[in-house]
Parts: sequence; C-alpha cells; structure tokens
Amino acid sequence: MNKNHIIINQIRNNMNIAIQRVKVNELTAFIKKLLVIDKFIYFRIKPGATKKAGPVIVSNCYLPEKDAVKIQQVDFADLFESNAAITKSIKISFFDGSYVIEALKHFGQTVSGEIVCKEVGDDLVATCINLVNDDLNISIRCTDPSLGFQDLTVDQIKNIFGTDNAVFNFDVDYFKIEELKGLFSLEKEKETFKIAVTPTGIRFKGDVYNKLVNSEVVVDKEIEVMFYKKYLNLFDKETYNITICPSKAVFKSQDTNTMITIASCQSE
Repeated sequence: MNKNHIIINQIRNNMNIAIQRVKVNELTAFIKKLLVIDKFIYFRIKPGATKKAGPVIVSNCYLPEKDAVKIQQVDFADLFESNAAITKSIKISFFDGSYVIEALKHFGQTVSGEIVCKEVGDDLVATCINLVNDDLNISIRCTDPSLGFQDLTVDQIKNIFGTDNAVFNFDVDYFKIEELKGLFSLEKEKETFKIAVTPTGIRFKGDVYNKLVNSEVVVDKEIEVMFYKKYLNLFDKETYNITICPSKAVFKSQDTNTMITIASCQSE
C-alpha cells in the first residue's frame, strides 16, 4: 500500500494545529523546490525566535553522498494562515512529495485543514495533514522523519555554507545557468564543467565552449574550479550570488531564503 495512502475522513486529537487557510500554490512551489533533491521530503515548523516573530518553516535536504546540500526557510504565514500558538517544533515528512502535490490539485484556493501531531521528546511529529473544503476532506499520512533527512546542526550549517576560504564571488541570473545546461549537449559524454574567473570576467567552460556570464569580476591570472554537471538540476529559477571555494561552491538565492552548496571535483 502506498505510504501516503489517502483516507477520506478526519482524525482529531488534542495536539492538532488548526489551519484556517492552506495557500495551495505557495505550498506546492515549496514542495517542488525540495523534490529536486529527493522524492522524500522533510521540513520543520519552528516557533518564532522572539515573541513578536512568527513561526518559520525550515527544510534541509542533500544528495546521498552529502556532496550537495540545499537549505531553505520561509515564514509559516507564507504557506499557512493559522491562529494556533506554535510553541514547539513540528517535524513533518512525506514518503513522496509529489503525492502531496497531487492531493493539493483536488482543491482550489479555498482549503483549510489541520496538522495532526504526536509528542516525541521535546518536539511534535506530524502523523497526517487533513485538508478540507466545502465538499471534500483528504487526509495525507506523514512518514516517520527518522527514515529520511535529518536536521543539520548549527555547526554543520556553518561548515557546509561557510566561505572563509573564498577564491572569488559573483552574481548570476538563472537564465545563464539554463544557457550552460544547453551547452552541456555539446559534450554529452563529459560529466564535468568549470567555473573560471579570468582577465575578462567569470566564465562557464567546457572543452568546446567558453561562455562569459559576468564581466564585472576580473583577475590578472585565471583561476578555475571544476564541478559535476548533475548539480545544475538542483537550482530553482532564481538569481544567485555564488561564492567559489577550493572544495565547493555556495549559491545564495537573491530571491528567496535558499542556499545550496555543491562540492568541487578533482581535475581530470
């Protein structure tokens, strides 16, 4: 049986978080950003850092080898409208995020619901999310969070996204990344590409192509770092500030609170 089996009913207990409105488009977009890493999705709702600050939703996901890590944060109010007081962290995970998107498609923009939770240690863990409108109830079962991605510690985040040993830094629009992916077709057998800072600017390079993407950052002597092509599928359609380090590249979105780190590879 599918781990996200849908039941047309409602489950109620005293640890539910009532949701007056689920913002379907925004929640769908949020889940899609996680699906580029893995079909298993995990995120945590965290209480606000201060009494005035509202709760936030934080997600981290990574490739199995942890050579690419993606972390994003949005305000809880960006995805849900709720009067509930969130005083504990709530862990939510689904075996297949695309299944959640499919369930959301059955509703228009008028949908409310609840997050059904159980207490585990100092946290709450969601067991299902109920979606409700005038004529349809859908309950989507959650998965045990321990089966998939784990929360990154503060020290891990600092290490993964730290840029103290930066070599160079630049901004790039997403359409430049799309142009690079198009150039990959010229070297289908090759698994890598290079990002280089040169006397004429920042360039994406292969064996047969050499694409200028930013003319504002220049150096006297060229420096290049190699990466695997597979990482390009992890990026959203956003503008990024990119910091190149000897062992990695850190991408910080200029449009959302999203960061991605990808590992560099050894020259062939």
